[in-house]
Amino acid sequence: MVSDFVIKVRFGDAYRRFNVSVDDNNQIDIDMVRLRAKIRSIFDFTDDVKFTLSYVDEDSEMVNIVDDNDLNDLMRQRFKFWRIFVRGNGILPLEFSQWRNMMHKSVGKIMRKDEAIYYGSAVVAWVGLVSAIIFSKPNVQVIHPPPPPVSKGWFK
Repeated sequence: MVSDFVIKVRFGDAYRRFNVSVDDNNQIDIDMVRLRAKIRSIFDFTDDVKFTLSYVDEDSEMVNIVDDNDLNDLMRQRFKFWRIFVRGNGILPLEFSQWRNMMHKSVGKIMRKDEAIYYGSAVVAWVGLVSAIIFSKPNVQVIHPPPPPVSKGWFK
């Protein structure tokens, strides 16, 4: 008999939940690729956003979910439901990605397409420039003076 299993996902202050199927062998009908895709979808993350998934195990320790083996281990713990935590681990915080997506959708409703392209290009250029300034490492090359000539004594 196939049943549904609840997965609750928390990102910041936002909680979302969805169901996955569990078969008679107690195997979940989701793998890491589909789980990450589902989380990207429900929180509206872009493809370039990097994030880490974790959960609290039966020993009350925070454990990262990295691959399908971790998912199977999570299933063996017999939780009533899963509570998964999402944390960003990229250069820009996940909140920035969500803000960018929200602005993109809102601007599209307000402006005509040609206005959005013009202003959007300016904002993207500005954000890119600011990001490059903030996150770039200075390329500094230290130049040392040449060593002093070696003296051979009073007489040459």
